[in-house]
Amino acid sequence: MSPIQSSKSEHVGALWPDDLPRPKPAPKRPPGRLFTLDTLALKGITYSRNYLRRLWQAGKFPRPLYLSERRPAWTEAQLDEWIAEREAERDGGRVR
Repeated sequence: MSPIQSSKSEHVGALWPDDLPRPKPAPKRPPGRLFTLDTLALKGITYSRNYLRRLWQAGKFPRPLYLSERRPAWTEAQLDEWIAEREAERDGGRVR
């Protein structure tokens, strides 16, 4: 069968030459928007860098992922969960 007459599944493999390594898939990115130290205030979190570091080292604030060596960031889901926990503490453990 010629490549033009071959089925789609046979043809897809022919698109990438066997002698070349296939590219690695992109790493999975955390879902949601990312917030850096500069944008945490949009969520009402106005702590300093040093205080945030003390909180996450004590396990009282989500650990960041680093965009670069000195650029921590948090996903919106992490921050929303942390805020919900603070609200539950305020409300005596009741979850809305």
